[in-house]
Amino acid sequence: CVDSGHSNSSWMEALQNQVGKIKHFPVNDPDAMVRTEGREKYAIIGFVALRVEAVLKGNDPAAVGTPGASGRCSGTFSFGLNSTFDIDDLGCDTSTATISNLTLESGNGSKKKVHVEGTDYTFDPASHVISWFGAPTKDVSIAFDWAQAGSEGKCGSRAPDPNAICLSASWQGVQVGGSLPGNGADFGMRAVRLDQ
Repeated sequence: CVDSGHSNSSWMEALQNQVGKIKHFPVNDPDAMVRTEGREKYAIIGFVALRVEAVLKGNDPAAVGTPGASGRCSGTFSFGLNSTFDIDDLGCDTSTATISNLTLESGNGSKKKVHVEGTDYTFDPASHVISWFGAPTKDVSIAFDWAQAGSEGKCGSRAPDPNAICLSASWQGVQVGGSLPGNGADFGMRAVRLDQ
């Protein structure tokens, strides 16, 4: 039957015991499935050999990854002649973030000055360092947007779900085999070894 999820608490332990083993997984044809109420059935068209690499809870960051983040950061710094400043020191945990919309301003009201990159300073987007070559200026307001990309887990990027199980498996190439189990219809499929 088609089931929306596992319903037995022993699934996790049972699956973890399979890590490192090659198991045969059914291949379902969704277009041939029976979806009538009370008669839901998969349409298994074959089996594939996969090695079970990992079995993780659905709320484990290794399974679901980490979400991206973004925000705005601001602070002040007094620049001396030919001084430098690392904007990661503003305390926004931006060391691995991408920086955009950087603005440097000083003064207030009619004495407000917007400092221009290339004229008053340069900014290195890789190191996040501002190199100042304008006149010494106190209390320069620094503001910028930052964004950090998320990372995918073994089962992609998704919301954590403590009831889910993430099973990571790897393709093990074509497997040759076959047998007559003795039950059900004989469809005439046989494993044949080719000799030279």
